[in-house]
Amino acid sequence: MTTGAMGSVLTDDLLARCAERAPKYDEENKFFQEDFDELKAAGYLNIAVPKELGGGGMNLAEVGRETRKLAYYDHATALALNMHIYCAGIAADLWRSGDKSLEWLLKGSIAGEVYAAGHAPSSSLDELVRVTKPGGCIAFSIRVDMTQDGDDFPTKFASLEKAGKWKLAKTTEPYKPLSKGEPDVFHQVWAYEVA
Repeated sequence: MTTGAMGSVLTDDLLARCAERAPKYDEENKFFQEDFDELKAAGYLNIAVPKELGGGGMNLAEVGRETRKLAYYDHATALALNMHIYCAGIAADLWRSGDKSLEWLLKGSIAGEVYAAGHAPSSSLDELVRVTKPGGCIAFSIRVDMTQDGDDFPTKFASLEKAGKWKLAKTTEPYKPLSKGEPDVFHQVWAYEVA
């Protein structure tokens, strides 16, 4: 496994600006748009992506060091961006071990796509649409039982489409992400293009 030799993209000036904005984001309960834009432009969201694909090539220890460094100045931004970075980090480790099945995620990250994993209510889709540039893609996996009639998610999918906020690009067939641990649980990936 190759380890990264990329230097930190977190300059003192960048960290100082993040620290200066952090209280405002907390006070106003506001998305950290300025931090996000600046850190993305600096390459922070691609620190774990292999160098061969255009990323920073950092290994887990190096990514951890960068996350701690950012968190010292702006803990909420570091936590939020870690949702993307850990997705890219897992895909990068698989890629380096020879499994290229998530190379699309790594290439998407380099192209500017942002990924996050977590457990969120259907109302969180409004915020994802808001922070995604028109023409950008939102892709997520969800348990199939959460997309049945009577659940919030189908209603939210339809309301965002009816409002012209996004359109369905693709869904996958149901699959078992944890076939040994949860053999009866199926997921699907949904991809929407933001209008």
